[in-house]
Amino acid sequence: PGIGQTLMWALLEERKKEPFKSFEDIASRTKLQNPKKVVTARIIQELQGDVKRWLFVRPPPQEEEKTRPR
Repeated sequence: PGIGQTLMWALLEERKKEPFKSFEDIASRTKLQNPKKVVTARIIQELQGDVKRWLFVRPPPQEEEKTRPR
């Protein structure tokens, strides 16, 4: 499975404490199995805009932000 809500919050909380140094670090601090595969798949989903919450990629600007004069 991918990154569900419980794992998402675990990732965010651990990242607040200290940035992750490696995929092994992610695995040991969050109990995520095969983090390289799961994180890579999640990044691809985020780049495609196929998520509700953004963990690794900045969300695209909202439509009104794109058209709003600066």
